Order: sequence, then C-alpha cells, then structure tokens
Amino acid sequence: AAEEDAESGTAAEETATSDGAAEDPESTAALPEEDALGQEMSRDESEAELLADEAAAEEALGASEFRYVSVSGGISVTGYDGTAAKVTIPSSIDGKTVVSIGEEAFRQKPVTSVTLPATLTSLGRKCFYGCESLEVVNLGSCPSLKTIGEGAFSLCNSLAAVRIPDSVTLIDDDAFFDCSRLEKVKLGSKVERIGMYAFAFCDKLLSISLPASVKTVEMYAFAQCDALATISLGSVKTIGNYAFAFTDPAALSIPASCESIGVGAFHDCPELSKVTLREGLVRINRIAFANCPKISTITIPNTVTVIEDGAIGCAWGWESDSLVGASKEELSAAEITPDDTEQLLEEWKESEAEDLTGAGEYLKPNQAFIVKAFRSDGPAAKYASRYKMSFQKIGKSISSCSITGINTSYNYSGSPIRPVPTVKDGILTLKAGTDYSVSYSYNVDIGTATVKVTGKGSYGGSKSVTFTITPYPIYGGRVSAKTGSSIYDYTGHVRKPVAVVTFNGTRLKAGTDYTVAYRNNVNPGTATITITGKGRFRLTRELTFKIALAVPTVTGVVKKAAGSMRITWKKYDAAGGYQIRIARGEVSKNYTIGGNSNLSKTISGLTPNQTWRVYVRSYKKIGTKYYYSAWSVKQTVKV
Repeated sequence: AAEEDAESGTAAEETATSDGAAEDPESTAALPEEDALGQEMSRDESEAELLADEAAAEEALGASEFRYVSVSGGISVTGYDGTAAKVTIPSSIDGKTVVSIGEEAFRQKPVTSVTLPATLTSLGRKCFYGCESLEVVNLGSCPSLKTIGEGAFSLCNSLAAVRIPDSVTLIDDDAFFDCSRLEKVKLGSKVERIGMYAFAFCDKLLSISLPASVKTVEMYAFAQCDALATISLGSVKTIGNYAFAFTDPAALSIPASCESIGVGAFHDCPELSKVTLREGLVRINRIAFANCPKISTITIPNTVTVIEDGAIGCAWGWESDSLVGASKEELSAAEITPDDTEQLLEEWKESEAEDLTGAGEYLKPNQAFIVKAFRSDGPAAKYASRYKMSFQKIGKSISSCSITGINTSYNYSGSPIRPVPTVKDGILTLKAGTDYSVSYSYNVDIGTATVKVTGKGSYGGSKSVTFTITPYPIYGGRVSAKTGSSIYDYTGHVRKPVAVVTFNGTRLKAGTDYTVAYRNNVNPGTATITITGKGRFRLTRELTFKIALAVPTVTGVVKKAAGSMRITWKKYDAAGGYQIRIARGEVSKNYTIGGNSNLSKTISGLTPNQTWRVYVRSYKKIGTKYYYSAWSVKQTVKV
C-alpha cells in the first residue's frame, strides 16, 4: 500500500464512483508508496480522470456521507458515515473549501484508502486514529498542509509508506505512533518539530533522514523502531529523551548543530558500534548511550561541558510492575487494544515528566570502556575517573582546523605586518597561547609572507597561511611629493625641478622607489611631473609647476632733464625684448624695446614737474605666439 505522488493522482481518484467507493487499481494495489509514486499516467489520461473524479466528488456530496462544520477559511470534515473502504474527501462542500479534517473524524473506520483534497491545511487530533486497514493516504498531494495533528495516524497498522509534503512544519505527538507496517517515511523540507512518540513503535521503519529544518526531535519520537538502521540527523539542535531508544543503527553521526543529547536518547541500540560527536555539543544527558554493548570507545569534543550519570559506557535498567516504558513484545503479550494504548501513552507522558530514571534503577559501568578527549582536565576525564573507565588524552592536529582573519594581501608599510588569525576547530574558537602559537616570516618587504599556527596543549602539528605584501600606492595618504617652487623661469631649455617624495616622513630615493618623467617643461605654461612608483611602491602621482618669463630687475628710474626720465634694468638672457609702461592717473604709455642688448630707455617730452609710475616686463615670441612676464614692481619718478 502506498501514498500516491501528486503528479500521478491517487489510486482512489483513478476509480472514484458516485457513492465514494473506488475499485482497487491493479497497478498500485500491492505497491508501497515509494514504488507507487513512480507510476505515471499520460497528461490526457490524467486530465480525463480528473474530470471524472470531480464529477464523482460532486455526486458524493449529495449522499451526505461527510459530517462537517464551518471554520475559519472554509470547512472542517468532522465525521464519515459512509461504508466505502476507499474514500475521496472532496475539496469543497456547499461551495466552501475543505481546509481540515477534524478531531477523530475517521477514528477506527475500516477504510483502506483515503484521498485527501489538495486544499487541506491541517489534519486534526486522532483524525485517522486506529484505522488499522488504511493502506493508502495521499499526504504528498496536499501542498498547503501545515500540521499533522496529535495521533492523526496512530495505529494505522496497514500503512506502509508516507510522504510528508514540503509545506508541513509540525508533525505532532503520536502522529504515526505504532504504525507497525510503516517502512518508508520521506519528510518534507520545512518540518521543524517532530513531536513525542511521533513514530514510536514503527517496527518496520528502516531509515529516517531529517531535513535541515528540523531543530527539535521530541522524546520517544522514534523509540522502539526496531528495524531503524539508518539515521541522518540533519541540522538538529536538540535530541529529546529516549528519542531513538531501541533502534538499530550501526553507526551514528551527531551533527555540529546539536547542543544536547537527551536522557536515554540512544539507549538499547544493540548494533550501535560507532558514534561520532562533533564540536558544538554541550550536554550528554543521563544514560544517553546506555545498553549499547558494541560501543567500546567514544571521543568527547572540547565543547562538551556536562556528561551526566551513565551517559556512555554503562548498562542500565529498572524494574516496574506497570507497562510504563514497556517494550513492543511486552505490549503484545499483554494483548492491549488501541484504547488501552491510548491510555498507556498518557501514562508514559506523565511518567516522563517525572523522569523515568531514578528510584529502582541500576547502573553498571563497563570498566573496559575507553573515553577519549583532547583535555585531561575536562568533564570527559572526570567521567572516566568516576566510573573507573580508561581515559585517553588525544592530540588533535591543528592542520584540521580552519584559519580565518588573514587577508590575501596587504600594502607595504615598511614595518612588520602581523595579521591576527582566528583559529577554529569546527565551531569551537581556539585560544591563542593556550591552544596554539603564531609566528611570522618574510612579513616586511614586498613578496609572500607566511603566518604559521603551531598547536599546543591539546593540539599538535602546525598549519601555515600565506599572504602577499604589495607595493604601497604612491598616491596614498602617507606618500607626499613636492617641488621647491610652484613657478620656474623660462630659460629656453627644459626645466626639471627636483620632486621630493616622502613616505611616513622619510624621503624616498629616485630610481629606487620611484621614477620621474616631465612633459611640457620648456615653454611658458603648465608643466607636469609624473612620479611612478617602483619596488615597494606602485602606480603614479602627478605634480604640476609653472614656467613663466622672468620679471626684469629694474636698476634705475631717474630724472634725465626737465620733462624726461631714464630707465635701466638687468639683462634677462631668455628675453626676446622688453616693454616699459609709464602711467599717471588714468593715462599710460607703453614703449617696446626689441632685442636683448639695449637695457635702458630715455623718455622725453613729458610735462615737467609731474610724477609718473614706471613698470618693466620682458617678452618672448615663440613661433607665432608672444609670451610676457609679469610687470616689475612699481617705481616712481618726478620729471
């Protein structure tokens, strides 16, 4: 018997009739869900049968086989009064969407196949409780289903496979309790919580793989699943008390996400011989791995702070006259009914609140058991000493740890570069000085530097990480460059003022740390110096300076005679000639002296007894363009 795939339709849908009954389809009648899911119909066949199913569902509504009530969002089916073994629950009743199956709606009904509508969002408490003939239910075809309620499929002893849709977030307590033929369970990707006794006593369940979404597995969730040989715990955070007690795995890997292993979580796993615990685990509770005789040793991670009584390497038991905590065989021998089981479940839950360990228990340590840990002063060593077990301190190689916090490259600084690494063993952050030491090499000059982490204490070996030291950008804030002046005299030849380049206040060396190139550095105008880093420095920086004709030096402005003056100046070799300006009030007169040999000028014909301002400048014709210096400083003379 199997749950049908959403793409294939359901067995009940394929042969639905007007009174809700359906014929047993030969292609899927004897197949478990995983095989039945592989059966596919063509698109045309699917569409034709879907129309037939819809028509049959409408006719079934007229028969009033379902009891129902209005709820928020639509209809909740609360009961079934029909006699058909194969039931199709419609997606709407009275024009309203069917969104849930109510509490005990099909309790202990002799149905063999149930087709659920795709509109369902929840399955109520014990809605299919004790349906011992139920073989097929199409949970996987319910894309809006969020919750599978408490005891929803408890004691459905003919159910062989179920597929939980990805929409489901909660599988509540006892949901599939004691489904004695259930072999295959596929959990959806969004399940967050698996409740108490959810799959307990599913004798034939072979494997379970928890999706990463599951954070909590409640107590007894998979207890007494005698055939459960493969357990994948995903990213679970908390494993509840007795969650996997009396199961059959040979090996077990506890993920790094797991912080707590509950009381008796894996006790009485007779084939369990290898257990891997990872960094991140904090607490191992009482008798967590008791009565697992094939486990001879276990390694305790550094993150574990609490190991409770009898957690590992011990035989444990207790006596009671009640059936509380009874085994499957004891329950069978007692010939208890589904109603008896219901009462026992309540007793078990009440007793669990008081903790099943305690008065009347016995605890016998296996003194040949070997406890391994990385520290001899932690809870593992104390536990071994308490129970007179062997303890082995093991050294863990630092090479298996991760090293982060070191960039791939750093700029040259002129000083040793010492990035501080973060070293982790799994999720455990190691302590510098306690778990490791750090050394550096080749970490000053340009090139490849090495950070070496060497284990100490509980860790041995070493691990190295490299980084590169790259040239410092010459344009960076710690590099400055300047020339002696911002303006240089035109000479007719190239001007190459020296650029002073410093790094952290220290003058760099041209040719070693940088090169210099000039352009536009002959004629008057703006010239450019390009500084290009080399060696320890990189990229470029530009400086500019001005080239201008020099201002002539005036050596004399004197009265020559009444109404005349004589002006003299020093020779400027690069000049092509000179200009003189005399001004009085708003009146000015300009005189040009060509060539560079005449360095004086006499001006006559001026009105006597007047004071004139006198200026001199040089000029130069280069090509077709004239360039002029600034005017000299004002001088005055009265003629």
